[in-house]
Amino acid sequence: MDISLEIPHSAYFIRSYKPGEITINDTAYRQSMVLMASKLISDWPPQSIEALTAEHLLSLLTYQPEIILLGTGTKHSFPPIEWLIPIQQAGVGIEVMSTDAAARTFNVLVSEGRNVMAALLL
Repeated sequence: MDISLEIPHSAYFIRSYKPGEITINDTAYRQSMVLMASKLISDWPPQSIEALTAEHLLSLLTYQPEIILLGTGTKHSFPPIEWLIPIQQAGVGIEVMSTDAAARTFNVLVSEGRNVMAALLL
């Protein structure tokens, strides 16, 4: 599914997504990642929702996002709620959705100038 041609004022944008692969700018990735408008961490350790830990999520606060989009793969799966509470208590919004939905939402929020982070499990 093609997502967007380009997002102005952004070093990184999602061009397309298909299960197991996401294209950022002109490069295809096949592993989980963390993406912000100006930063890409292409080797985020958890490769599935089952491998995700509370520490993985808490480490995202280092980058001080306004909102975190957690893409959980092809299926919408929630991590334990107690993992999300510290993020919300830090004043950061977190939305959990499938990775394709997170990819689309990321581009929209970046185009609005929001300080958004997408943590994408492929």
